[in-house]
Amino acid sequence: MSATLFAYEADVDSAWIAKQNGGRTELNDGTNEPNPDCIGDGCGIPEKAPESTAENTSTSSSGEQNSAETACAGDGCESACVGDGCESATTQDGDKKTAKNDEYEDCTPADSLLPECNDNAYEEDEDDGTGRFIQDNSEVAKARKEGFSKVIQLGFRVAGGTNMLLGKKADDWNLGIEGGAGILARLSLIRDLSVQLELNFTYRHFSYESETDYAKNEATIDMMLFEIPTMFHYALVEDFMYVGIGFNLGLKLDSESEFKQTVDTGKGIEKDKRDNTIPTAGVQAGGLIDLSFALNKFMMLNLRAVQNFTELLNGKAVAETSVMKSKLYTFHGTVGLAFLL
Repeated sequence: MSATLFAYEADVDSAWIAKQNGGRTELNDGTNEPNPDCIGDGCGIPEKAPESTAENTSTSSSGEQNSAETACAGDGCESACVGDGCESATTQDGDKKTAKNDEYEDCTPADSLLPECNDNAYEEDEDDGTGRFIQDNSEVAKARKEGFSKVIQLGFRVAGGTNMLLGKKADDWNLGIEGGAGILARLSLIRDLSVQLELNFTYRHFSYESETDYAKNEATIDMMLFEIPTMFHYALVEDFMYVGIGFNLGLKLDSESEFKQTVDTGKGIEKDKRDNTIPTAGVQAGGLIDLSFALNKFMMLNLRAVQNFTELLNGKAVAETSVMKSKLYTFHGTVGLAFLL
């Protein structure tokens, strides 16, 4: 059973052997068993090396190029785009250009500022407009701010000066002092005309002295007022000198008086002091004139005079004999500095 089992009979055809043994005519001694999964004429035949990949690469590149050409649509891809997918995009671009050219034909040099006659307007319309919207808003806000500052000016003013009393029994009253500060707003009406409104807090001090054969009288009045000057300003010299005419209203916030009397009785000197026996009126109103000079863009020098046509004292409530039946009208002048914002 040894060698005879593996030996082929002599009448076996060699072609059949080669077919069953992968093309080899020698007998299979069992060391090179064919692949049991391989069935047919191709079993045992070595695979041929793949041919040049140039054709595959060329085919792949052509496919990719065709895909890119199909996906590309727009002004930049017109020359490279081939196929039905590019026809509609090219037509739309042509329609846009035709519409632009038609609009340009209707434009004249005088219409160059109109959006439809401006080349840049179409370029801006093609984007999402976000950048232009932000820029336009900033320019509008800036223009509004500049326009507001030209029409309305805000600021504050500080001033100091003197006052004097005119009228019946005014000779015994001395020059007084005053000072104040407040805010202002100026509204431009026309080119050289504006109206100015102020809200000021003002302090005023008045002093009185009189002598008789037997007595010497001294008095002081301290007042705190809330004043509202309103005036029209006219530019005599543009951006430099202004003259203003208006009305001044003063509302009394507080008032205190002190009256001192020194009497010679012949037997000696007697002194007496009485408080709040010279009351003042609650409203001070009058006309004003103002002359202003622009020192720079933000500072102005003011010379202002106010003449009240209401009395200073509340005549019916005055308790001092030497001051009774007085009719006193205040005139005061101030020098001020206005700072514009």
